[in-house]
Amino acid sequence: MKTFFISLLLVLQIHSHAQTVISQKDFSPLAGKWTGTLIYLDYTSMDTVSMLANTMIELSGSDSFDQYLYYSAEPDKNNKFRYTISADGKS
Repeated sequence: MKTFFISLLLVLQIHSHAQTVISQKDFSPLAGKWTGTLIYLDYTSMDTVSMLANTMIELSGSDSFDQYLYYSAEPDKNNKFRYTISADGKS
């Protein structure tokens, strides 16, 4: 899971330097299933809450990838995101 967040930070860094051109193959190492623990502060009770979190990354088409988030404890919060690389590869 740590690798996933480091990779996400790398993506954000690449986005901030728009001269860098990216392609879908840059995201190939992220593809697959990831498991970890989500830890956050509940501001109502001021307690630290942790729950199992899973994500799956699938390459989609030639210019995008999908991320599925699954929470065992709160399945109603499951979600899907699609990230698409621009035609010029700069965002």
